[in-house]
Amino acid sequence: MPAQQHVSRVIGGVPFDLDNLEADLAPKYTGFANGRKISWGLAVEAVSGTWAKHSTAFGVDWSAEFFPPGEFKTPLPMNSPTGRMRWRKVSSHCVLVTVHTGKEGINEARDVGRSSARSLLAVLRREVPVLLPAKVVWEGALVWPSKRRVRMTVLLTHVASAKPIGQSRLYKMGLKLANISALGMPPQLRQSLEWLNLARSATVRSEKFVHLWLAVLTLASFGQPRNLSDMTRIRRYTKTMGLGTGGVLGWLAIEALNLRFENARKIRNDLLHRADGSKITLGLLESLERDAFQLADFEFAKLGTPISAG
Repeated sequence: MPAQQHVSRVIGGVPFDLDNLEADLAPKYTGFANGRKISWGLAVEAVSGTWAKHSTAFGVDWSAEFFPPGEFKTPLPMNSPTGRMRWRKVSSHCVLVTVHTGKEGINEARDVGRSSARSLLAVLRREVPVLLPAKVVWEGALVWPSKRRVRMTVLLTHVASAKPIGQSRLYKMGLKLANISALGMPPQLRQSLEWLNLARSATVRSEKFVHLWLAVLTLASFGQPRNLSDMTRIRRYTKTMGLGTGGVLGWLAIEALNLRFENARKIRNDLLHRADGSKITLGLLESLERDAFQLADFEFAKLGTPISAG
């Protein structure tokens, strides 16, 4: 096995996508398959006490193995230059879905296997409703070398800040937020901030996008008739951002903000009405999050507790 340690150094903040399985895997796993066909596996937990013995279901190009506690082992990398492997027993009930991709390249196997494994898991969960898809135990590539146990990929990942945060910055941040009352926030602001937090908790881009869009609509829709279109409500709201107490934007900035929201609305329509999430890019997510926080900053300003990024 190749070295399995990878450090991601971030500047400014953690990006929306920090999924090493979506990166180029070939350089990380040179010689992993040695010309053999690669399968892709996804293991998730199940509710406790659901089966007592190991059993396997087979399909045309897949299998599903149901393990009782302690019988499924996942690889753990050693934090050493050699990347030496050790194994850990999974203490919960779990199922391993394996798709035999027929690919010899690990990137190609990943591209085929990730979506296929999740599709199969959806079918399996209907038949075995005690599966817990959100609790992923392990995911990666597998090969079966002759007369040897299965080989499974693993990557020890660390996220590190490229620049430490100094104590003075944390102190200034505390002063800036000192007057904010968690219990005194209006319900629409509190709900919007919850959606923003959920966007960062989600693992799928389409889910991240929907949470961000709801964060915007929660503030823009408050107190407005529900029969109005999304953009009518948003434009009515952003118009107030240049007026009176809390007014923070000039008219050109407000119009630019509206144009970005209009673009996001079109992408929202593609996602919900055409099942097309192809335009949900990392750049879009980052931009929509900034704009949603701009609305939240406006709400804080109206409360007399203005804050801004920094």
